[in-house]
Amino acid sequence: MSNNTLNWFEINVTDLEASAKLYGAMLDTAPKRETLFGIPHAVFAAERPAMGGALIQDPKRKTGHGGTVVYFHAKDGVKACFARALEAGAKAVVPPMPIAPFGTIAVVEDLDGNHVGLHAPE
Repeated sequence: MSNNTLNWFEINVTDLEASAKLYGAMLDTAPKRETLFGIPHAVFAAERPAMGGALIQDPKRKTGHGGTVVYFHAKDGVKACFARALEAGAKAVVPPMPIAPFGTIAVVEDLDGNHVGLHAPE
């Protein structure tokens, strides 16, 4: 059993393919396409008991910024992930900055206006 407080997340998007490409470029990974309960997903791989999540395309939900920000682990550093995100079409919200003693963060806005964080304990 995991002691993670958060164990799943979903980020609603309007164009799953375009968003999966942006997130895949930013995180240097390829989300797996699945349909769960009739809703298209692009699922991020997670090793158990790690937290996982997905991009979803659910017309019953809203997209856009405000409220919750999910922080992804920047496995090869926040600066590299941030640069790839901007190159793939994201907008800068908070450029890479140290948050001593917890590492470095940055925040980007995805294609639907969702604010998404990047974090590394570097």
